[in-house]
Amino acid sequence: DNRAASTPIIEALSRPGGRVHLACMKEPWASYIADGSKVVESRWGKVRCAPHGCVSEGDVVIWKRSGGAVYGASVVVSATTIPVRDDAHGGDLLRAHGAEIRVDPNDGARVAGKRWLTLIRVGAFVALPSKAACGKNDQAGWNVLQGERGPGLFGVTP
Repeated sequence: DNRAASTPIIEALSRPGGRVHLACMKEPWASYIADGSKVVESRWGKVRCAPHGCVSEGDVVIWKRSGGAVYGASVVVSATTIPVRDDAHGGDLLRAHGAEIRVDPNDGARVAGKRWLTLIRVGAFVALPSKAACGKNDQAGWNVLQGERGPGLFGVTP
């Protein structure tokens, strides 16, 4: 029952100070989130940009397919940002977390030049109606839609 599964999301949206994030996902990772085989999202960055420092336990992540529609939501269970000292350290982090983030742990090109790793563990995935649309037109892979660090706009419409 999707209604029962959505209860944690409704509670999180009601929490004062909570944030709502929009995460754009490429395949196959979008499907891994939806089928529950990926419960840790990773974002590697060269600079401190979202989601670095702006995701907390209890926040809501709205999942959107790159170039497609919004397709689900999850509540953040935990979020950690790790400074990456150099490419060798990035490779070590990739090998340590590769299985849970569903990437090849030996793909060093993925982490080349990156200085920050944000790991976001999420709870159960809740599917949203297939007609859910989002008026997103920028290139950012992560946006804060609502909350203390966001613009206060919840840009998702059923």
